[in-house]
Formats: sequence, structure tokens, C-alpha cells
Amino acid sequence: MNKEINRFSLHRILMLTGIEITERRRTLLLQSGMMALVLIVVACIYAFSNDYSYRSYTGLGDPGTTNMIGTYLVMLFIFGGLSASIMFSDLGNKEGRIRMLMRPGLAIEKFISRWLIYVVIFIAVFIVSVCVADSVRCLVLKIHFPESHCIIPVYANITPEIIRNILPFHGHIFKALIFGLGIYLGYQSFFVLGATIWPRMSFPKTFAVFTGLTFAYIGIIASVAEICSDGMYYSSKPEFLSHNWFLIVSLLIYGATLLNYVLAWLRLGETEVITTKR
Repeated sequence: MNKEINRFSLHRILMLTGIEITERRRTLLLQSGMMALVLIVVACIYAFSNDYSYRSYTGLGDPGTTNMIGTYLVMLFIFGGLSASIMFSDLGNKEGRIRMLMRPGLAIEKFISRWLIYVVIFIAVFIVSVCVADSVRCLVLKIHFPESHCIIPVYANITPEIIRNILPFHGHIFKALIFGLGIYLGYQSFFVLGATIWPRMSFPKTFAVFTGLTFAYIGIIASVAEICSDGMYYSSKPEFLSHNWFLIVSLLIYGATLLNYVLAWLRLGETEVITTKR
């Protein structure tokens, strides 16, 4: 039995994920509902504050698409940080630590199960919430401007041209997505690490430390990238768009993200050891 528990098991990860969702379904549903409500309010505020755009707009497509995508991306980072900050909120009390300790599985399995819920599943829930919020925005605008034909939900109006205008690496959508995903996961990994260090009030504490660490990481990335790119051939394209720069910076970002996850896993294992000794 002990040998089986000491072996990494994908089945056990899925089991732990199911247990976590079942036990905290009310809290998770409440948090998802609050997120959707905030997004709806933000979308409606934008609709009312920019209604003049729809009075005078005569072109094709929704004039608010680009701004709304930018707004939703900002909200993704805000809620993504909050979601990661409550990833291990139950470790803030003795009962929660004992409950996690009693669940069969390795620390890495428990970490991955929480990561799936608060990082991966969160993104899916956020996308659904954005679709609902933007549908409400369009409904509100339709009521105010029933004759307008340019009111289109964001999810139905995304084109490659709009993506190029919003994301970096204009004309290189694949690079933009890889780089954007790395930035998001790197940002969220700080809050995952913070959740294991400060189970209570994790978000403000991590945000304060994150600000300082961000400058440190940027300095390290810039220094390493400059050293690695010394003597490389540069074309007439902007340096940051070159293949070498993209590869170096992306590897450093994903490396920093992985480092934060490993530190969070080790901290979780340390918490279990301390709880066992007590």
C-alpha cells in the first residue's frame, strides 16, 4: 500500500481534483458567480460610457471590440491572481492542514490537482464568464440602439487583424500567443507560490513582493539575453521580434514560471512535514 502511495499516479490526481471540486463546490460556484457578475458590470459600464460610438459609427464590426478585449485581458490578470491566491487558503488553519494531510497522495499530486482547478479550469470558467458578460453588453446596447447593426459580441467578432493589433509580435500570431501565455502563467505562478507561503491574505502580500521580484526578473532576463545575444547577427527587424530574442526571453519566462511552481510544491511538502510532526 505504501509503495503505491509513493508512486506518482495520474489517476490519483484526477481523484483528488474531483474530491476538491465536490467538497468546495459551493465556494467555487459562488466565486465563479461573483467573477461573472463583476465582468457583467464592467461590460455594462463600458456600454453606457461609450454609447456615443454606436450613435456615429457607420463601419463594419463592433467599434468596441478592441477596447473590450483589452479590458477582459486586464480582468483576466486580476482574477487570475486572485484565483491563484486562494489555491491553498485552507492551509491557513489547523483543520485544513490536517484535512489535506489525510488525503492519500504525494505532495506533487495534491499540488497538481489544485493547479488544475485554480489555473486551468479557471481559464475555462473565465472564458465562459466573458461570453456571458459580453452578451449582456450587446443586449443592453441593442435595447438602446435597436436599429444599429454594428453591435456584435467580442467572441463573434475576433479576427486575425484584431489579434495582431492587441498582442505583441504584429503579424506573428503564434509567437504572440506563446509569449502571452508565458507572461500570464509567469504572473500567476507568483501568486501560486505566495498562496503556499501566506495562506491568509495572500493576494496583497504576494502583490507587494511580486512588484519587487518583477524588477529583479526583468533585470536578470535582460542581462542574460544581452549576454546570450552578444555577437549575433541582427536584421532590420526590431530586435525583440528576432527569432533569437524571442527564444531566449520565452525560455527565461517559462523557466521562471517552472521555478515558482517547484518552490510552491516544495513549500507544500514542507507544510505537510511540519503538520505531521505536530
